Amino acid sequence: MVPHIQYVGPLPPAIQNDTVYAAGLSAHAKSVKDAQTLLDALGSKEAAALLERKGMEPATPQ
Repeated sequence: MVPHIQYVGPLPPAIQNDTVYAAGLSAHAKSVKDAQTLLDALGSKEAAALLERKGMEPATPQ
């Protein structure tokens, strides 16, 4: 993070580079409960608010 810089919005679509992150639960997860807890946290209202404050779009379930 750069001090004294304020995010004002996305770049125009012609020059905006989007990065899509995905998360899922592996069939071989050693701790399904913990993995699901992490996925729930990433999709929470609190996480969405934090991401928006940092200039990102919140997660959307697919």
